[in-house]
Amino acid sequence: MCYKFQFRPYQRRFRHPLKTSYGCWDIREGIILHLMDETGQ
Repeated sequence: MCYKFQFRPYQRRFRHPLKTSYGCWDIREGIILHLMDETGQ
């Protein structure tokens, strides 16, 4: 069985900047993972 793997990075602005001990974060970053088998599920 073969699988198809995709990932897509994204960036979104926080509505209100997040202040932590590491500094102020204006933008959050992440990835969206997509895994499909040969039947498309």
